[in-house]
Amino acid sequence: MLHLAVSRDSSIAVPPEVQETLAGSYLLTTGINMVLSGSLIRLLRILENKGISVISLKGPVAAQTLYGKIGSRQFGDLDLLVRRRDASSAIRILENIGYIPQLPLSPRKIPILIRNRIELTVAASSVPTVDLHWAAVEPYFAWSDEDQLWRRSIMEDMEGFPVRTLGLVDSAIYYCIKAGQDGWETGYQLMDACKALQRLSANEWTEVVDLAVRADKWRILAITFLLIEPLAPGLIPHWAMEEARATRRALRIASASAQRLCGRRALPKRFTTHVYQKLICLEHLQDKARLLGRLLFEAGEKDLAILPDWLCFWPVIQIVRLARSFKNTAFDTFLAR
Repeated sequence: MLHLAVSRDSSIAVPPEVQETLAGSYLLTTGINMVLSGSLIRLLRILENKGISVISLKGPVAAQTLYGKIGSRQFGDLDLLVRRRDASSAIRILENIGYIPQLPLSPRKIPILIRNRIELTVAASSVPTVDLHWAAVEPYFAWSDEDQLWRRSIMEDMEGFPVRTLGLVDSAIYYCIKAGQDGWETGYQLMDACKALQRLSANEWTEVVDLAVRADKWRILAITFLLIEPLAPGLIPHWAMEEARATRRALRIASASAQRLCGRRALPKRFTTHVYQKLICLEHLQDKARLLGRLLFEAGEKDLAILPDWLCFWPVIQIVRLARSFKNTAFDTFLAR
């Protein structure tokens, strides 16, 4: 993005060696992204030929649709969203072409993971890693049910190939929530949200806010709006900014996040701090309970990889997950001291 900005504005005085570095980086990123985009199109064709619809998230589709140029956004893997009912079939299809789970998961463990989590990371040699999702975000961050999300999805052009992605309203909410899911720790996620919001019309802005309020996700969007406003003054409608500023907890979290983003020495955020912040951001008691239940009892890839197949039954899985949760918390507390 810096290379493109400097290239467009000849009044910016940039030393030749810096221009050369920026141009080289841009060309390298463009080349890598084109290879990854080719892999995405290949996977989409394979899955859709088997009758599995796919929504492409982030990665190539974000670079193309949000930033306008395939080389304007860096990414290192591919994120594919399928319907939950198609998750097992999609995993088998990917395994048949060489993609296997990064952690050792047997066929017996896959259905357990699908029930408990929202994604599986698979990889093959000499090709990009794929994060296969069967939900766009964790259930406590969800703003829409699966059927509505798919019904509102749209087709975008990706180098002459039609790719399904989230609708404009859902895309804006998704990137705002993704920034909050990771604690507003990185500038690129805020830029993704900013670019997604730039595509909205006046009516779609109203839809975004109304949908977030109905789903009890307004506080997360408000924090993201407060952090985006200095990056793109005037982008967010005045009425939406006024509502964001009137949300006290949003102001407090946004202020702390801004200090971390702009600080010269950004210290890593502790696990317990991440959890506490998410609990504050979530407005509905049921969502808070879902978050705690997932952290304590619902097994992920690492939990299942620990257990042999013959021990993969529910009480043992819950004990392993609970033990790992307490271990993470205890280690976090030790580092804090």
